[in-house]
Order: sequence, then C-alpha cells, then structure tokens
Amino acid sequence: VDPTIFSSGVRVAVNGILTKTNDELRIKPRSPDDVTLSKEELSQTKETVSGKELKTSYQQTIAVILTIATILILAGLWLKPKYYDFLHARKQTHRIATQTIR
Repeated sequence: VDPTIFSSGVRVAVNGILTKTNDELRIKPRSPDDVTLSKEELSQTKETVSGKELKTSYQQTIAVILTIATILILAGLWLKPKYYDFLHARKQTHRIATQTIR
C-alpha cells in the first residue's frame, strides 16, 4: 500500500490481517483495495483535485495567450521590412507615373 495516500488526521477503513508484533496489534492490508477513505475524506479530496484542475486550466490558458502573443510579435517583426519595401516601391511607382503625366 502506498503510504503517501495517508496524512495526519485522515480517517480510513482498513480490511486486512491482524498481527501482533512487539506487543502491538497491527492490521496489514493485503492490497490497496483493502484501504478506503471515509466519505468526508473523499469529498475533501475531490475538492482538492478540482482546485488543482482549475489551477492547471488557468495556467494552460495563460500559456496559450503568451504563445499567441509571441507568434504575433515575431510575425510583425518579420513582415515589417517587407511592408516598408512594398510602400517604398509603391511610392516610387507613383512618382514615376505623376512625372510622366506632366
């Protein structure tokens, strides 16, 4: 049985084999199925899991927003020189056309 499922103050129901060691009685569960949390503990565990899921969802949303913002900034930096070249070429074409009309 994984000992990390236990914490101080948690109520559990255990089925298992009762043994006596050094004048102490001990219940030894045979498998993890022999250990169950009480109903109160299960509801608290569900609330904790829900909080963790909400935190993970929030973190994922922030990560997606930051990724999209980074992609847009990089695309803008890549397109900026091309846009200025386009405007400069258009301006040159416009000057040539206005000079030939006169």
